[in-house]
Amino acid sequence: MQDGNSKSAPNAIRLAVAALLLLAACGAVAGLQVTSHAYEVEPLRHTDEAAHYLNGVVLADYLRSGWGEPPLAFAKSFYLHYPAIAPLVWPPLWHAMLALWMAVAGTTPGAALALAAVVGGGVLAAFFASARAHAGWAVAAAFTAILWGLPLFNDLTTCLMADLPLMLMAGLFTLAAARFLENPSRRNAWLLGLAGGLWGLTKPNGLAALPAMVLLLAFSGGVRGAWRRLAGAAALAAILSVPAAMISVRLLGVHHPGEGGLPAVGHRMYFYANNMRWQLGWPLLALALAGTAAVLIAMRRGRQPSADTAALAVLAGYLAFHVLLPFEHNERYLGSMLPLLLYFATTAVHSAASALPGGRRTAAGFALGVAAWFFFTRHALPPQSPAGFREAARALAGDAIRPARVLVVSEEKGETAFTAEMASLDPARRGFVVRGSKLISDSNWHGGEYKLLHADVESLATHVERLGIRYVVFDNSVLAEPRPEHTLAWRMLAGSGGRFKLERTIAYGRRLAVYRVTRAAEPPLERIEYRLSRSAGITVSE
Repeated sequence: MQDGNSKSAPNAIRLAVAALLLLAACGAVAGLQVTSHAYEVEPLRHTDEAAHYLNGVVLADYLRSGWGEPPLAFAKSFYLHYPAIAPLVWPPLWHAMLALWMAVAGTTPGAALALAAVVGGGVLAAFFASARAHAGWAVAAAFTAILWGLPLFNDLTTCLMADLPLMLMAGLFTLAAARFLENPSRRNAWLLGLAGGLWGLTKPNGLAALPAMVLLLAFSGGVRGAWRRLAGAAALAAILSVPAAMISVRLLGVHHPGEGGLPAVGHRMYFYANNMRWQLGWPLLALALAGTAAVLIAMRRGRQPSADTAALAVLAGYLAFHVLLPFEHNERYLGSMLPLLLYFATTAVHSAASALPGGRRTAAGFALGVAAWFFFTRHALPPQSPAGFREAARALAGDAIRPARVLVVSEEKGETAFTAEMASLDPARRGFVVRGSKLISDSNWHGGEYKLLHADVESLATHVERLGIRYVVFDNSVLAEPRPEHTLAWRMLAGSGGRFKLERTIAYGRRLAVYRVTRAAEPPLERIEYRLSRSAGITVSE
């Protein structure tokens, strides 16, 4: 009994230390969010941010009150009120995480950002665990601080994009791959397949797990005869992730046409190389490349650690997925690669220092010097500023007549951000936001096949009144580069002859004007109606 207690005490201490480190990592990410004023601004920095948030909200609503109602009918009803959700356009894991979190913590944008802090802390913890295993605490801590300070990490942890959980799942997959190489048991094969499946369930980019597993087999020399278990892990990952990813690609195919051919491959290689240099700087990128070269040399000699082999296979698989396949490129897609590049930078520091007197102390000193250089030369992202949509939503939420009907006219990010803010202030989802891009015009997802739905100002004004819309929020900022629906809406508001009365103006990052519709039909004389997408062929109507 004495022996059992003596063994459990160190385990409990290790768990307590790990929990404290994870809590500190989450707090460090929350610090980024607070200093950048992320909790004070609307979800509009990225085009898809509001849609990710509302996809989580609709699932949280369903978990709390929608049981017994068909999921599609529930989603259609939500979309009718707040038309900025995009069901199944992305695989469901990030939205399911948001939903479970917000079902308990509340459905405000601030609650969702708190989950981003937890996920970002998980990314830092997974990186630290990988680096500490071979480079020691000091080197791992220094490079974890560098990861925390990267501009892209700052960007992704202060918004609600799916690229942040994608980073976390890539890190967990790398840890699972290293564990499988060390002990290719059936249990570790299941864990590897599950990690790969969750990676792909976050975003189609996570399908990089499949080429990574093929490269894992090639780099490890057959995983000591356990290739069948690795094949089973790959099959499990594919079963979990490929169906959702194919639905996503099918829906997004309208939005993002493919970029094929050798010139496109070369352009993507140049794009990612240039962004790696910008994110890391030449010294860090040189260290990462030196560490990668050291791992390749050790691999050729058959002396590479399992963690190195796993990291190399994941990095190569991810690069191959993004460079060779005909998908668009985006700097956010570097997110899952940057921790791997920093991992190889720690490998370079550790390998070089181990050949010098003082080994670990030399490595720690050099790593701290690199971190000091990084923070001295890199500039943090500037604090974010509110656009004014949150203030407009709060002003209209106090309307005595419920449910309020509001038309918002802006570009896509502005309209969806305002929609998200209105939804966050309406727990019962009784209000209606009508988007100008859907009421006044019609186009496919990437703006093609565009046409106006109203021939003149009178036609539009009459339609707005008959829909029972009580307020119009017009973003004057779009008039610098107006689309036809912006021009038509502005003409309607400016020459209304008293039918649209200016109630207030809001000037933050945007110049917003809030108009009251003086002749709004009560009750409405026309129904709100949307086509959710051309590819799905779903119509939503009151």
